[in-house]
Amino acid sequence: MGKNSKRISRFLGLTAILVLVVIFSYSEGFLALRPSDESIIRAGLSLFIAPMSAFVFFYSGYHMLKAPGKVMFTKETLLDMNKAKEIFIRYHGGKQFGRLADEAMSQVTRLDNSSERARMQIESRFGRDSMTSDRYLASIESAKEASLGNIITIANRLQLFDEKEYVRLEHYKEDDIPDDIQEKQIALYAKNTEEIKQAIAANERLVLSLDSMSAGLLSQSDGQVNETIENIEKLTEQLKKYQNID
Repeated sequence: MGKNSKRISRFLGLTAILVLVVIFSYSEGFLALRPSDESIIRAGLSLFIAPMSAFVFFYSGYHMLKAPGKVMFTKETLLDMNKAKEIFIRYHGGKQFGRLADEAMSQVTRLDNSSERARMQIESRFGRDSMTSDRYLASIESAKEASLGNIITIANRLQLFDEKEYVRLEHYKEDDIPDDIQEKQIALYAKNTEEIKQAIAANERLVLSLDSMSAGLLSQSDGQVNETIENIEKLTEQLKKYQNID
């Protein structure tokens, strides 16, 4: 069921409830409320229910049937993963940018899984409270935070895209808008798309490095493990360069 159908169904359900309330309140076989009733409470209810039902009908109907606006986040307000996921879901299924959104969305879960496996293997090899374990776990946590920050930045970049606008620009030579202006717009789309692809690739390199470490941790020498951690720390620093939006 589409979003419009769901809004209509909810509105019809509310309407049915309001009709039942009015019938129950004023029908002779039920409460039979009247303004002339000797009971002040019953008389007051008779004067209250009808206008309140009308108010709920029109107010709720307006908000239920109104198509929701597209929420735009700024760099300062899009700071957590839940808001980033809102943007990825918004673009899911899109012909132009849906794949980018889906890839970024999948990285959230895979990053959590990879970092958790790495944590378990480090604690298994070096012990839960050892200094070596603490140091390596700190590097893994820093890498995860940098990657999640990178995913949030991807969401920030992605929300600058508009599917309909992009389709229009594909046929820019057929309209009356100056071509040089639209060519610059196309260039901005291309630049932003490339930035997102590079950021996604950087995240993938980190996930691969975490998984490789987990797979070989129990059989590697201390020197090899330390070299792997240093590589993860380098990848962490590289991730941070994708978190600045011009």
